[in-house]
Amino acid sequence: MVKLSKVVLSISLCLLAMTTYSQNSAASNAAKLSRAKYSGTDVAKELVEQRTDTTFTRYYSGGFEVDATRTWREKIDYTGRGLEDNKYQISSSRYKRDLTTDGLALDMERTTTYADKSAKKSILVTKQFLVDGLVEQITYNGDDRAVKCFDKSGQLLNEKGCMLYTTDKYPKEKLAKLTTNLQNQIFKTVKKNKGLVPKYILVNIESDYKTKSWFLSLDFPKSYDIDSKMYTELVTAIMVVLNNEKIQDFHFNKDINGNYYNHFLNLPINFRS
Repeated sequence: MVKLSKVVLSISLCLLAMTTYSQNSAASNAAKLSRAKYSGTDVAKELVEQRTDTTFTRYYSGGFEVDATRTWREKIDYTGRGLEDNKYQISSSRYKRDLTTDGLALDMERTTTYADKSAKKSILVTKQFLVDGLVEQITYNGDDRAVKCFDKSGQLLNEKGCMLYTTDKYPKEKLAKLTTNLQNQIFKTVKKNKGLVPKYILVNIESDYKTKSWFLSLDFPKSYDIDSKMYTELVTAIMVVLNNEKIQDFHFNKDINGNYYNHFLNLPINFRS
């Protein structure tokens, strides 16, 4: 059992698209692995070294990988292939699933080109397919970042981006408020309930624009007993905070034509004794 006085709770709150979480902890390591699997970079080093041509598919719900036999909301097809000049390329196509019709819609393409077998020097290009045929393309080359927004005919509209949170970051004050509220609620939960506290919890939150509600996905260590009372109390505590958080415009992304989109937040929560 972990006593409250010996528990240090650290929460890092960032956009799901961002991959920075610097603390060396169980939560950070688990979050890095989860993001690597989602992007396909978890197998990059091996594929680049072997120059293996391959294709594979993974299924996700709320950003966490699930078995294809379970309810999944995203399908990602990955392709790895060797190029000339000792280069290697890993591409992925992400499809969103409509759970009502079971239809699939291409949502994003991601291509990483590795310059050598070290799998360190790379150029990343992402394309997000939006309403009205808009396409937002972002290229990362070392420290350089280039953004372009195209219309449905492929004409360049601007070099700032199609989406609100590409040009203007998510409000920091909203992140700070949510972080504080979660920390306070979780500490209260741990204090009044007996039971083992997990080493970490990965929390993915999606604000659903159609239903104006939250979609919550959680990932605990495999060894943690999810049938325990503490598990139930921790999940309830997180949901209480979200239910008290009003979903307003800033919880959704928006394109330059005024169309709204679901928005994602990723919270690695780390408990250290």
